[in-house]
Amino acid sequence: MTAKVFLSVGSTANDTQEKFVQLMEEFLEGKGLTPQTVGRSYFSSKQPLVAIDELLQECVGTVIIAYERTHLETAVEKRGSPKEKALDGLNLPTVWNQIEATMAYTLGHPLLVLVEKGLKTEGLLEQGYDWFVQEIALDQTVFEDRMFQGVFADWKKRIAQYQQEQKRRVTTGETEQQAAPVLEGPRDDAAAQRRYLTRLRKQLADHFSDEELHALCFDLGIDYANLPGDSKFIKALELVADLNRKNRLTELVEAASDMRPGLSWE
Repeated sequence: MTAKVFLSVGSTANDTQEKFVQLMEEFLEGKGLTPQTVGRSYFSSKQPLVAIDELLQECVGTVIIAYERTHLETAVEKRGSPKEKALDGLNLPTVWNQIEATMAYTLGHPLLVLVEKGLKTEGLLEQGYDWFVQEIALDQTVFEDRMFQGVFADWKKRIAQYQQEQKRRVTTGETEQQAAPVLEGPRDDAAAQRRYLTRLRKQLADHFSDEELHALCFDLGIDYANLPGDSKFIKALELVADLNRKNRLTELVEAASDMRPGLSWE
């Protein structure tokens, strides 16, 4: 029985993108893995985030392929600030790459991140996290590249380790807490951890204005403008994910509770 892996890709807009996604699906299948994508190979009547979460639970690893969704001939970064900067030929991926990478990382999935050359990278698509980010061209040459082959082999090995660990926990009945989980916050089990992060993100999005989130980030030494996304929802999600990766959730909760003491921040 092949293992399921989550494949995060945006809707393809042209033949080049569609062909490459098909090549990746065929490549994964040839390596004994079954790629799964919401809206492509997996369909649900539930809300997108719920469907993604359910599918991720069935998978043992995640592949992120970020390619152009939006092209801007000209743009201005940080308009009106001393750091204002003109940008030409800006290519942006779908925001769902960021969301799905965050959710996969929360589950502890081994991540394989591929970014189309020329794409503006930020957030989880940047170098410097717990995974390697490789810039690629959307064609067959990727699979012949020695660097990709080496990174893929290492990722597949980590998938096997993830599977073994999951089976061991099922066999022994061990909880996430006993297995030294990676998150700060509730540690009863993986589901409780995800609920905690979701509730924290929701409280920030529902009870803080853009200006208040900006002030919260300032207090925590984070540049609000550099958080990926344009909506308050995505900014809140990325803030929680970023501080979770850095083991700074306690600082976030303390700062947020100072601004909203009437809410439960346990």
